[in-house]
Amino acid sequence: MRQSVEIIRGICQDLELAHHHAIVHGQIAPKSIILDRQGGFVLADLGLSLVSPPLISPRDAVVEFTAPELWNGRSALATTAADGHALGATLKHLLMSGRLSQIRRASQPPASLLGIIDKAMQTDPAQRYGTAGPLGEALLRWRRSDRWRRGWLVALLVAVVALLI
Repeated sequence: MRQSVEIIRGICQDLELAHHHAIVHGQIAPKSIILDRQGGFVLADLGLSLVSPPLISPRDAVVEFTAPELWNGRSALATTAADGHALGATLKHLLMSGRLSQIRRASQPPASLLGIIDKAMQTDPAQRYGTAGPLGEALLRWRRSDRWRRGWLVALLVAVVALLI
């Protein structure tokens, strides 16, 4: 689970730079995340977005990862919020299936992480994270709180063992 969150968080950081320069990917899905030569994960096909703003045909959309406004015909122009939706859907896919390189399938994600994914995947684009940056920040906050919870549990177990000795 942590590895999936870190992969998407890293992609968010990279994509936020593109979003800052008004570059939208438009077709993020697990197949567009690849392993680079240094062993890190990167987002492929971003160069296609430099040619022109991505126009998405409902016929070409991968429904599971494409924002609803793009596949239902309300809009043909991908936006930063649509990229955020696709990142949320990709994270959900990774957590539930574990399919991306060597990621193991996670157990049921905690409600706090599902809340972040739900916000990223809202039907109304105005209710989503506006760009990849805020989504990445929410994932970082979740990771930090997860570490705190694990650290607190270890400290509690150490204290109980100390009392028993």
